[in-house]
Amino acid sequence: MKMSVTSPVEKAITTLTKLEKDIDELKVYLEEKKRRLIALAKEEAKKVKNLALEEVRRVCDEELKLREKKAKEEKERILREAEEKTKKVKDKIDSVYIDMVRITIEELIG
Repeated sequence: MKMSVTSPVEKAITTLTKLEKDIDELKVYLEEKKRRLIALAKEEAKKVKNLALEEVRRVCDEELKLREKKAKEEKERILREAEEKTKKVKDKIDSVYIDMVRITIEELIG
């Protein structure tokens, strides 16, 4: 019967082979983790980008509403002023017309 006796060299080779295999497995494991981390980072970046875009849209909508409100108020102010000026001109025309009619009548009669 032959006994299996392993020499120190064989033990070293076996140990190194096992170590090499463990390193290769670790390398594959780390590559997979790296790939997952990159994918997660891309996904999170996309989420942050979308959140930022939503916030920009919200701020723009608020600004647009504010500017529309101010423009409407300005339009109403301008229309009021125009109506007031139009009424003053009309009143002045009416006043001048009445004066002209009176003067004309006085000239004709007088």
